[in-house]
Amino acid sequence: MPDATEQQTQWMTIREVQGVLRVSERTVRSMLADGRLRGFRLAGSNRVRVRREDVDAVFIDHAR
Repeated sequence: MPDATEQQTQWMTIREVQGVLRVSERTVRSMLADGRLRGFRLAGSNRVRVRREDVDAVFIDHAR
C-alpha cells in the first residue's frame, strides 16, 4: 500500500491534455511526436496517456 505522502501518478487522455493546454488535438499529437510532451501507449491499443506532471511542465514552459 502506498505511503500517504507519495503522490499517485495522474494519467490524462489526449482530450484532457488539449483542454488543459488549450490547444488542438493535432497540436498535442505533434508535441508527442516531436518529444515536447511524453506519452505512453497502452498495451494492445492505440490509446495514449500522458502524466499530469508532464503536462504541467509543458504548461509552465509555455507560459514563460
